Order: sequence, then C-alpha cells, then structure tokens
Amino acid sequence: MAESLDKKYLLVDECKWTTQENGKQLTGELLRKANLLLFIKNYTIVPVLFLKSAPKDDAGNAMLPEDVIELMK
Repeated sequence: MAESLDKKYLLVDECKWTTQENGKQLTGELLRKANLLLFIKNYTIVPVLFLKSAPKDDAGNAMLPEDVIELMK
C-alpha cells in the first residue's frame, strides 16, 4: 500500500505468483478488502496486481515482472 504525495490516492496491491489468474476477479476482491479500511473514505483507490504471468482476462491494472524491471531502468 502506498499513499500519493498529495494524499489523494492510495495504491493498494496484491501479488500472485501463480499462472492464469482472473484479473478482474482479483481486482474486485482487492477493492472489496480496501473498502473495509476505516480511513479509505478520503482516498481514490488505485488497485494494482503484481502477477507472474498475464491474466486470463484483460486486467489493465496488472504488472508483470518484466514491467517492473523496465520501470527500474
């Protein structure tokens, strides 16, 4: 979890090191869990999935290992 510098956004994430994940289902579960946090009302939630391989569906919020490596360059 990470808070933006302007304190408007909260990045919530989950890591899965298995294959063929359902990205939309994982995102829904992640948002459900995030909304249980008492302080969440003041933030816009940004869900991110860190996955071993591409999800079965088109989850636009998934990051793969190669994406992370590219961002570190």
